[in-house]
Amino acid sequence: MKHLVFLFGLFFFFVTSYADEGEMSELLPSEVEFENWQPSGSPENYEGDDLFFLINGGADIYYEYGFKEVIAEHYMDDENNSIRVEIYKMKDPGAAYGIYSVSESPDAEAFKIGYHGEMSDYHIRFWKDNYYILVSAMDSGEEIEDGMKKIASFIDGKIPQKGEKPEIVNHLPEENFISAKYVRGNLGMNNVYSFTFQDIFGYNEAIAGDYSHFKLFIMAYDSKENSSENLEKAGESMKDLDKFSGYEPHERGFSFTDNEGNNLFFSLFNNYILLFIGEDLTYQPEMFELIEDSLE
Repeated sequence: MKHLVFLFGLFFFFVTSYADEGEMSELLPSEVEFENWQPSGSPENYEGDDLFFLINGGADIYYEYGFKEVIAEHYMDDENNSIRVEIYKMKDPGAAYGIYSVSESPDAEAFKIGYHGEMSDYHIRFWKDNYYILVSAMDSGEEIEDGMKKIASFIDGKIPQKGEKPEIVNHLPEENFISAKYVRGNLGMNNVYSFTFQDIFGYNEAIAGDYSHFKLFIMAYDSKENSSENLEKAGESMKDLDKFSGYEPHERGFSFTDNEGNNLFFSLFNNYILLFIGEDLTYQPEMFELIEDSLE
């Protein structure tokens, strides 16, 4: 009986693994979709810890957000131009949005695809539901751009649900807003501002907003007690870091100055830690008031 249970479990594992791979492969254009862009070889498919085989050295941040599976394929045209496609299946839409947000390129332009996307001469990136998609090329040109658009649009059409951004994103003030990065761990945070290699804040999730003269952070916790406890621990940790000086306590938090002349102003609000980083603190009271009104 034990042998039968074991064999059934093994059979179930292979069936579900094959089903997952099949589901992902359906998102890729086949040889019949486009006459001038054809798949080159077989798709690469990786799950769990195997992501390191695809992006060795860059996989950790995907795991931090919640990586599930990836499928990758090359497409070639008659002129030997190449386009590479990578489709990452993440834990949830927030994870897909998070990877997209910390990977935005300053030289790219907004591109209407998926929930949100961008395009440059060499890539199209977008996220939709719990998928993050990268379509890229080594060369540029009208034919390659047209091919990237066709392939990206095909994938977009294969994902039925749009998904939603995490609710915390909505609490950033809109005035002078440039962009946002959604954070679930220290690697994501270091894409915005580097405190230390260790996670000294212990938040559940955070949103970082980039503005014309400053940055705003909202860090979320399970309770007011957790936010208060973690703010105190973070303050003690920052006192021991050479990067920060000028510790000054305030009614609901404290402030530091970093080694580039930026002021860091921390404040507690319910189960959140609010952080302002900028040279000019005159913007801070108004920004925190807007955030607190939104959170109430």
